[in-house]
Amino acid sequence: AAGALLVAAYVLLHYMFVSQTAHALALFGVFLEVGVKLGVPAAPLAFQLLFATNYFAAITPQGSSANLLFADSGFLSQRDLYRLGALLMAFCLVFYLTVGTLWLRVVLP
Repeated sequence: AAGALLVAAYVLLHYMFVSQTAHALALFGVFLEVGVKLGVPAAPLAFQLLFATNYFAAITPQGSSANLLFADSGFLSQRDLYRLGALLMAFCLVFYLTVGTLWLRVVLP
């Protein structure tokens, strides 16, 4: 439960950062250390945080540099971009915390 809460908080805190790189550099080590001190296995938590660094990219137009192409193309309205980004992020979060955690238990020693 602590690992899931840490991953969810890690994803939601991306709203405070414009860059994925800045977000990962500022928070990855801190969240991993806190998780390990709470008793969460290090390797699965590290993978979950690394996966999360990619799937939160769709949250906002500035979440990733590739999103600027969608925002400026006019194909999606700003409202749709935020709505679809939130839906995709929620789906990825739930999927990786359920299926991904089970997969990591099989793959990691």
